[in-house]
Amino acid sequence: MRTEIVVGVDASPGSAAALAWALDDASRRGVRVRAVLAWADDSRPAEVDAIATSPGLEDLAAAADKVLRRLVAAARYASTGGDRLRLSGAQVPVDERTVYSTAAHALLQESFDAGLLVIGAEPRAATRWALAGPVGDACAHEAPIPLVVVPPDAGTARSRHRAGKPVLVGVDGSRASAIAARWAAGEAALRRVPLRVLHVAAVRGTAPAQSRVPMTIPVINRTSALPWAPVGAVAATGRGGRGGGWAPVAAARTHAVLDPVDSVRRVVAGVRTMPGAPPVEPMSVAGGAAATLLLEAAGDAQLLVLGARGAGGFPALSLGSTAHQCLARVSCPTAIIRGHG
Repeated sequence: MRTEIVVGVDASPGSAAALAWALDDASRRGVRVRAVLAWADDSRPAEVDAIATSPGLEDLAAAADKVLRRLVAAARYASTGGDRLRLSGAQVPVDERTVYSTAAHALLQESFDAGLLVIGAEPRAATRWALAGPVGDACAHEAPIPLVVVPPDAGTARSRHRAGKPVLVGVDGSRASAIAARWAAGEAALRRVPLRVLHVAAVRGTAPAQSRVPMTIPVINRTSALPWAPVGAVAATGRGGRGGGWAPVAAARTHAVLDPVDSVRRVVAGVRTMPGAPPVEPMSVAGGAAATLLLEAAGDAQLLVLGARGAGGFPALSLGSTAHQCLARVSCPTAIIRGHG
């Protein structure tokens, strides 16, 4: 069973926020955090060179270990800084791992035996962990497990008002969004907050939301418990029962002609009937640019969850244009959930 949360660490504000978020999330799940710092020539933080006694590999390796220990200790200390919601983060077991590799390769390799990957979002010029840069892009498009991208201000007092806010999931009736809805329901149950569902209608160039079009109908198995129902306990869901919270959704494919809104309602109804499901707020239907509407709604949420529905070819298409735009302008922690095992 995959239980660890892998988080990329590089001494930037974004990675500090990502580490704090990972500690907080791991404390709810009762799992370990694996903090990974890559220190190859084009990946290591400047802090490693600053304290290394020589440019030799042994000295650089020792310096990388020291930097990672300091960053983890600082994150633990911050988790006890009067914020009761994150107090338990100081008790989470952390495996510190320095890897002589590029950052993207290190994180993708570490992800294969983990349940969740967490990275920080930063401006392109600020750090190599930026989503706009090669590391963030590689993780967003290639990570085999759910990915959470955390903005640099996620650990500040200004953002902590989000703690009681709902988890927001974007749903469009696709199988990918059905899987994302189930994962989001598990997160909302863990956090003891409602799940808010936003259905964004089709925009220019696609079929209107009220038209009737052939589509795949996602069917959630109502006898399956959520990944975390009751809170703190892992449900036995076969291959998908992972400590990182990922779980597959059974899907039946059909070519029936249905209203897209009806298929979204089926997804919502399925989530509501799962054991341990959180309260599900009324579905919202809105027309306009999907990414813009999701980002606006995310201002009143503690976590935005999206399904990756692209089919490959170009990097943006392998992720899905809406998810890609949301990650490029991330305003709150944002999770990308893939539908493959």
